[in-house]
Amino acid sequence: MGYRTQKRPIAGTGSTTMRTVYAWALAVLITLGAVFLQRSTGPGHARKESLNVLESSYKASFPQSLVRPRSGSPETQLTVTLKAKETGWDPLMGALLHYRRTPGTDDFTTVIPSFTTDKNTLFMNSTLPVQPAAGKVEYYIQLIAKDGTIIQSNSSVLRFRNYVPPAVLILHILLMFFAYLFSNFTGLHALNKQAKTRYYALTALLLILAGGFILGPIVQKYAFNVWWAGWPLGRDMTDNKTLVAFLAWLIAYIINRLPRWKPSATPAAAQTTADDPGTQTTTEATTAQTPSVAPATQPPTADWRRYLYLAAALITLVVYSIPHSTAGSQYDYSTGTVTTQREVQSGT
Repeated sequence: MGYRTQKRPIAGTGSTTMRTVYAWALAVLITLGAVFLQRSTGPGHARKESLNVLESSYKASFPQSLVRPRSGSPETQLTVTLKAKETGWDPLMGALLHYRRTPGTDDFTTVIPSFTTDKNTLFMNSTLPVQPAAGKVEYYIQLIAKDGTIIQSNSSVLRFRNYVPPAVLILHILLMFFAYLFSNFTGLHALNKQAKTRYYALTALLLILAGGFILGPIVQKYAFNVWWAGWPLGRDMTDNKTLVAFLAWLIAYIINRLPRWKPSATPAAAQTTADDPGTQTTTEATTAQTPSVAPATQPPTADWRRYLYLAAALITLVVYSIPHSTAGSQYDYSTGTVTTQREVQSGT
């Protein structure tokens, strides 16, 4: 009567798989949260402010970024939107927009906007002179109520940029998104001592390199005529935080790839056998009778160095929590240069 042998599952396989699934799920949540934070704090997101006119409240949206006309027109349109609630536009009689170049000491110029409406949204359209790439305009609005009351908004800063081809911009965004995703996952995955993290770490490193140091400068060149505005040429926070994240992952990966110290197998036993020839025959016989057992394999990076991936992921998490374009490029009207507190390019 024969017996059927059953294969036993490798110990810890199911647990490792579930930990991997949990790590991916948490990495996706962290990455999506960071994307939402970047979109809500970056210059592409309009600044919000509530303005109260008489007994009515309006939610105003002030653009912080504007694309320069590709036609070369000397003027462009800035649109500030107001959203009303129940009372509509009855309390309003008119509005004014005031602007000036910044940095500088120019006086404010006042323009009268034109208005269009769509249901509960009022569009205030103002004509402004086009500024050089990275040129900035400070502006605010005044709402005039029917009783003559004037309500003034806080100042906003509008930065002009050149047109960036959508394909280049989308590819840059996708590469940085997946770089951040793999960074988060690799850091979490490193907590599992049975997990292999090397290839995930290499993927994160290469994605940061491609998205931040190849596509990033291309986008920067299109938008502001500058290839690189971070250290050592300038202090652009977006470039610098990409550099910090890349160096953190590069250091972690290199250290984890260094050869590991392994103690010699049985130096003492070998020396004893050599010193006592009488035991050689017995040792050989014992070795011949003893079945060979493969040494237990250790998981890759199963030492303290794997936690450097977690440190790199945390560093990346911190630097990418800084709002996009903080201390970014701006046009200095006094010198005709694009700067980030240090001169990086002469104007034309």
